[in-house]
Amino acid sequence: DGREPAVRAALVRGLHAIVAACRPQVAGYSLRPHYLADPPAGALYPNPADFVARARGAEWIDEVARAARERMQPAGEIVIGHGDWRVQHVRFEDVRIVAAFDWDGLCKEREPALFGFTAFAFCIDWSRTPVPTTPIEDARAFLADYEAIRGGRFTADERRLCGALFAYSYAYLARCMWNVGDDRGTPGTFQEVVASHGPTLMEL
Repeated sequence: DGREPAVRAALVRGLHAIVAACRPQVAGYSLRPHYLADPPAGALYPNPADFVARARGAEWIDEVARAARERMQPAGEIVIGHGDWRVQHVRFEDVRIVAAFDWDGLCKEREPALFGFTAFAFCIDWSRTPVPTTPIEDARAFLADYEAIRGGRFTADERRLCGALFAYSYAYLARCMWNVGDDRGTPGTFQEVVASHGPTLMEL
C-alpha cells in the first residue's frame, strides 16, 4: 500500500536512485519526454481522438486540465527517470525494493514534471478493485520525502510545474474514466478527487 509511510519512503528512495544513477547519461540519450508532460500542439490531451465521443458534460474536468496546462512552464533539471513509478510496478521484501518493472516507461523529463506525475501515481494499482488513488495529503508527503532526500526544496517555479503535472495527471485519468461513466459521487475515484478539489490540485 503506497499510503504506508515506509512504502512511500522506499518508492521515493528508489526513484531518486534511478535519477541519480542516470544523471551522467542525460546528455547522451534521446529518450522521449513523459507522455503527459508533452501533449501534441494545440491539443488538451495526448490522445484527443479518444475523448471525442463522450465530450459533453466533461467540461469541469477539462477546465482543470486546461488550467494545469497553462502552468506547465519549463523549470528544473532535465533528468532520466521511470515514467510510471508506482507501487504496482515494484516488488518488496518487507519495505525494501527488490525488483521493478515497466522499464519501457523510462523517459527524459524535467525533474519537477517527473515527480509531479509520480506524486499522483505512486499509490495506483490497477490490479486492485477499487483502484487506489493517491490522496493529496499523501502526494504532499511524497514530495516532502523527495525534497529531503535530494537535499533541497524545489524552487517556486519548480513547485509550480510539479503541481501542474499532479493536477493534469488527475484530470487526464478522470477524463479517461469519463468515457466509462460518471463516478464523481464515489469517494476516492479520479473524478471525485477532481470534482472535490478542482484547480486547487495544483497547490501541491
